[in-house]
Amino acid sequence: MSKFVAFDIETTEVVEGDVPNSNITVAVTETSDGETLCWMSWLSSENVTCPCSHAELKKRLISYVDEFVDKEETPMVALPQLSNDDVVNLYMYIGKKINQGYVISTWNGASFDFQVLAHMLLRATRQDLYSRCVKIANGRPHID
Repeated sequence: MSKFVAFDIETTEVVEGDVPNSNITVAVTETSDGETLCWMSWLSSENVTCPCSHAELKKRLISYVDEFVDKEETPMVALPQLSNDDVVNLYMYIGKKINQGYVISTWNGASFDFQVLAHMLLRATRQDLYSRCVKIANGRPHID
């Protein structure tokens, strides 16, 4: 039986046909053996790291609401798009899972999620990763 990684992104507004200029605001990966990671870049790394587990994110959010709402503390704010480093780390995580025998599972990932990721890698000046990302989108080990 194959092991899977479900992969999904959310983006800033996308003008039809303008995938190269879209940005990932948040991504989620979840493995068939229960590892769920949230990928978002934070204004302050003191609050949450990227990626973070679902449990860590929930704990931090609850702590934030309990401790900082209506106070003059540093807000827990995600940036509007993944940083270049976080985009590279997301791709490297997917590549690592593929090397470990996982199959990547997406819904419309070949024509959207992987294309946005690939173009963000290109903008991060990672042509080498861009090419590999496009190959994953269009072939094995990816089920769309």
